[in-house]
Amino acid sequence: MKDKVKGLIIGLVVGSLLSSSAAMAASSTKIDVVFQQVKYMIDGVQKPSSEAAITYKGQLYVPLKYITNAVGKDLNYDSKNSTAWIGKKPGAFKYLSDISYARLDAQRESYIDFNQNYDRKKIQISSNIYQKGINFYFYTNGKSIESVDYNLNGQYKKFAAFVGIDDETKKLK
Repeated sequence: MKDKVKGLIIGLVVGSLLSSSAAMAASSTKIDVVFQQVKYMIDGVQKPSSEAAITYKGQLYVPLKYITNAVGKDLNYDSKNSTAWIGKKPGAFKYLSDISYARLDAQRESYIDFNQNYDRKKIQISSNIYQKGINFYFYTNGKSIESVDYNLNGQYKKFAAFVGIDDETKKLK
């Protein structure tokens, strides 16, 4: 009887080992790929690269970091969520009009509006409507200086701005 129980236990152990290794083998797949040097042309200009591309089933797979560098975009990879961000990453881009300013210099606070013009409309410059922005008014004799100061504490790498006279102000001539 002891030999039969021993045989049963050994059989169960061996069987479970075989089935687990078969399940493990089923979850991994081997593929055949070809590494090759590729000439990268971006907007008609050849970009030098030492990066090899992969060809698999007629598809070309190129290192994403090379492509984003070649087109001048940032690449951020979130491994926790398996997400690649090319260019602007939500949360990393902020408008000045959404940040608290440190100091506001104007004869009257109403001479500076955020995200709208003096008629409480969205800012429009050359027929382009902007959802965000800072609008300054110069109702005085031209001697006043309006400004908004921000303390950014070195938190940002890049500053970009578009400056113009809004369409409503142009109509006041």
